[in-house]
Amino acid sequence: MATPQAKKTYKRPQCKHEGCTNQVKSRGLCKSHGGGIRCKVQGCDRSATKGGHCYTHGGKACSVEGCEKSAQRKGLCYAHGGAPLCVVEGCEKVAEPGGRCGAHGGGKRCKIEGCTKRRATKGLCYDHGGGRRCSLEWCTKHADKSGFCTAHKKEKLQVKARKRSESSLVEWGIDSDGDEFA
Repeated sequence: MATPQAKKTYKRPQCKHEGCTNQVKSRGLCKSHGGGIRCKVQGCDRSATKGGHCYTHGGKACSVEGCEKSAQRKGLCYAHGGAPLCVVEGCEKVAEPGGRCGAHGGGKRCKIEGCTKRRATKGLCYDHGGGRRCSLEWCTKHADKSGFCTAHKKEKLQVKARKRSESSLVEWGIDSDGDEFA
């Protein structure tokens, strides 16, 4: 029986601006740092909208007073409700790639043929090897940003707290049994 083949995907490199982790749009920079299409007006380095101009020079700006972001939908920026909505009738959630919200199948899916689960990392869902695993070699559970699964993160925090309290007791001249020493 043949094993499912994974499609090869490529991830864009990170922006070369120091400290930025956004993906490159063009010229080694993300949209925020000068990548992507720029305004046609000479001397303007802002991002251009569909017409080739930034919102100041003819592109549409958000209609909320004081907001300088470019309008996306209904004259509003993403922050003020201008994000595209899911195409499923009656759904008010924000659409992901594919035009649907995550609950209705939007977003990127696992690259293993036949799998409909959402991607975690490397184009794979958690079941097919995507996502981070617990840092302990023998543990196969999913890890959070700390690098540990929920159970081992809790254990690690308890050990740290115990060490911290023991070191403060030593500073005060008290041993772990509560007896003073000189």
